[in-house]
Amino acid sequence: MTLETEVIRDFAVIMAVLASITSIFYLLKQPVILGYILSGIIVGPYTPPFSLVSQIDFLKVFAEFGVILLLFVIGLDFPIAKLRSVGRVAVGVALLEMGLLLVVGYLIGVGFHWSPLDSLFLAAALSISSTTIIVKVLEDIGVLHHISSTIMIGVLIVEDLVAVVIIASLQSFVSAGQLLALDILAIAGKVILFVGGTLIIGSLLVPKVMDKIVLKRDRQLTISVALGICFGLSALANLIGLSVATGAFLAGVVIAGARSSSQVIESIEPLKELFAALFFVSVGALMDVRQIPMFVAPAIVITLATVGAKVFGVGFGVKAFGYDAGTAVRSGLGMAQIGEFSFIVVAVGADANAISGFLFPLIGVVVIITSLLTPYLVKLGIRLAPKDKLSKSVSLVKGGH
Repeated sequence: MTLETEVIRDFAVIMAVLASITSIFYLLKQPVILGYILSGIIVGPYTPPFSLVSQIDFLKVFAEFGVILLLFVIGLDFPIAKLRSVGRVAVGVALLEMGLLLVVGYLIGVGFHWSPLDSLFLAAALSISSTTIIVKVLEDIGVLHHISSTIMIGVLIVEDLVAVVIIASLQSFVSAGQLLALDILAIAGKVILFVGGTLIIGSLLVPKVMDKIVLKRDRQLTISVALGICFGLSALANLIGLSVATGAFLAGVVIAGARSSSQVIESIEPLKELFAALFFVSVGALMDVRQIPMFVAPAIVITLATVGAKVFGVGFGVKAFGYDAGTAVRSGLGMAQIGEFSFIVVAVGADANAISGFLFPLIGVVVIITSLLTPYLVKLGIRLAPKDKLSKSVSLVKGGH
């Protein structure tokens, strides 16, 4: 069987399983994102008796498209004025929450009598939430435009940027045996230059270009240019060591200033839904569920500590900036999980033989558990604090009016 035939067959199998499982979840009124992940587990290579798909690498490529398009569309609904409105809160809450998780994670490792490096990498892995999973859950539940969701997205973007610094610092540490302040400053400077340069230059040029293009009334041209900007910035971000999600989000932010942004959203939405679904299928496919029984006890301890620390850290931070308790509770519960960046962090240690072999699958189990909990934690926040309002105003920062 040729490679092309295998890819087509795999895609057919994935879509058939995806349609069946998500239909069941829809009828049972359960979060569809869990259906996506379960579909991936079913077709993946770790589910007996055999893998239903053979070309997992191609699924990863489709998944990357899903991440890019999902964050691009979110960025389109996040103009610079709105981003600026939660900027101070996002930075403050993200640094507080990540700092707390670094301490909690390290103490957990010490409590389990792990080596200092194992404890350090565990701490770093637990400090970063999954932008893709949280954003998709908020979108599916229909609360993406609420104040708590706006805060969470801001915090997630800051986390992604800080994660780049953490990962690069860990790489430097395990390779050189020491952590150089100059290296950290260089990485942080690169992040600031990219984000600042993109927002400043992009906001001056991109809206004007997009508005001129939309006057030609050629929808295909509008979409082509928008996607060109999206994938171009994603590739540039990846080239300098940032995540493609960050580049895609910033592309959406700069295009959001154009009058044509609503047309771009409308046209890209179906593509985004398909590829976003494939992202979560790939997450499920790469989950080795056979590892769960071996690591269930420490995974439960780490999960409970992670959820508790993130709820407290984010909730306390949001409340400290002057928001009401309901917004703080919803923000905290919504952020209580880890995801794709956690795998990257642990992979850095594994590739350098700096950590024990058990840590990678253990983090995988925690990712599985927290990913499955996320929709229910978000819904719990809605039930506990149902009065969270829509984010209609850009004047969201308390004390910053």
